[in-house]
Formats: sequence, C-alpha cells, structure tokens
Amino acid sequence: MTKTPAAHVQPLDALRRDLLARRAQNNPPTPWRALAADYPGVPAGTLCAISKGREPRKASVRRALGLPVLVAVPACPTCGGAHKFRPCRPALPAHITTCVEFLAAREPRTMRTNLGSRLLEIRQRIVASGEPLLDRAALARELSERRGAVYGRGGRRVG
Repeated sequence: MTKTPAAHVQPLDALRRDLLARRAQNNPPTPWRALAADYPGVPAGTLCAISKGREPRKASVRRALGLPVLVAVPACPTCGGAHKFRPCRPALPAHITTCVEFLAAREPRTMRTNLGSRLLEIRQRIVASGEPLLDRAALARELSERRGAVYGRGGRRVG
C-alpha cells in the first residue's frame, strides 16, 4: 500500500517573504498577475493583500497556497476562546462563593459524641507518628488479614 504524500504546509510569513522577494527580483517589479500564474486558483489581488499583511480566509485559497485550512468553531460563552473537548465551567453564583468562604473560615468541627472524639484522637496520633493512613483497598486487606486471610507473594489472597 503506497502512502500519498502530505500537502506541503508553510507559515504565512514565509509565503509573504517569498512573494515580496519574487516581486522585487526584477526592475520594474513583477506584476501580481504574473506571480498569480504560479499559484493556480489564487487571484492576483489576494497575493497583493497577503504581501501587505492580510491573511486569506477561503479554504480553497489557503489550500492552493500551502497554508493550513481554518475551521469556524463556536466560541465558549464563558471565556470567549475555542475549546477542543469541553467548555469552561460556568462561574459560581455569588451566594455559593460566599457560602464556601464562610465554611472555610469556620473553626474545625468538634465531635458531639464520645466515640467520635476518641476516633479523631486516634487518627491524630497515627498522623503524628508518621504512619501513612490506609486507603479503601489497604483497609479491606488489613481487615481480611485480621480475620485470618493469607496472602501470597504477589499480594493475592491464598485460599
């Protein structure tokens, strides 16, 4: 299976420099119509506009000049930019922002029950000792080991 070669894509400023250099080669300058003969499908006026800094928008002209084709994309209503996958999150309403700031400024919650106070105290001792806290998987394994489960070298349960 033979691959077809990809179209040559060049930056706009390189095309602009090339056009101006080719036009300035002769004295008097080469007419835009003569230069347009080398770019089929591109009007002479468009080449002149490109040399002055204007960027072509038509896909057929861009393709003929070897420029990347531009595609219209709807702008994000939040930030005004174009997103590839998903739009920005909308800004939070003021009452929610105020509530979050209020909750963040509060003092740490005190436990209402004796059991909650004891569990919080145990947790603080474990954190202070430097021992890492267990995640759900490690906690499940710890409980099963305490209940008599045996684990092999690969960390898989035996039996």
